[in-house]
Amino acid sequence: MILIRHNGFIECFCHPDLTLVVSSCGGSIYQIRYRGEKMLYAPDEQTFLHPNEEYFGQFVAPVAGRIVGGKADGFLLPCNEGNNSLHSGPFATCWKDFAVETKENDHSLEVIFTREDSLMGAKYRAESRYVLHDDAPCFDLVMTLEAIDPCLANVTNHMYFSLGEEAIDGIFIKARTPRVMKYGKGLEPLGFVTAEEALDLSEGCYLSQCFDHAFEVGGGHVSAISRKARLEMDTDASGIILYTDMPSKAKTGHSAGFTLETVAHPDMRNLLLRAGEKQCVRASYFFFPNGKNE
Repeated sequence: MILIRHNGFIECFCHPDLTLVVSSCGGSIYQIRYRGEKMLYAPDEQTFLHPNEEYFGQFVAPVAGRIVGGKADGFLLPCNEGNNSLHSGPFATCWKDFAVETKENDHSLEVIFTREDSLMGAKYRAESRYVLHDDAPCFDLVMTLEAIDPCLANVTNHMYFSLGEEAIDGIFIKARTPRVMKYGKGLEPLGFVTAEEALDLSEGCYLSQCFDHAFEVGGGHVSAISRKARLEMDTDASGIILYTDMPSKAKTGHSAGFTLETVAHPDMRNLLLRAGEKQCVRASYFFFPNGKNE
């Protein structure tokens, strides 16, 4: 187990095939390296450490997603995307400094980021915990928000996976997603509907089209396969947001990364936590070579 700290980043080694680079800036994850290949699309370090529009690997708290008109459960948030408040707007924990604690256990290594903050005066505690294991190239991500005052909550992480590819068109993704969110013209969520063929991931599809969709995740398992690696993700979240973007960043002119944003409330409803309540979202990420199971 090895921890290397440099310029606000912490490199974490527990299994020889997997390295995580995390940061106290936002309690976020900068890079995943599996057998030397980069699994995330990420900018240079200085761009990562300063506010940008892409939310690279950021732990998004207190409330991720779009709130139409900024109005939800008695809160009125400023709009930063047309008529929507996106990812908590100026109140987001992204790019804010987190306290860091590390724990070395017999067979695992934990890096824990915590911050106490407020949303429109409502105080909360946010935590992102990364747990690496020595018996397999995998890690767990546990995101928690505890309301000190009544507060909105819908935490997520905004990693852009690339699985070692410069463009993601050839990546095959599969998940049991029986229903998908339907959106209005202003991107307001209108409710879940049965996934039509183009958005049904149960048989799998290639990421050759653009996605910005919230899915219910039946069974909480997602597979993604590239020529260089296979990712298997398990989560207790109610849904995921699959998002592909950044065509200008890929040499081919196609999308360079995709997200699997685990969320407790993909429908953006019932976001309010009462004082003392907690929201916790867990996900585990397993990596295998060239789509093989070893």
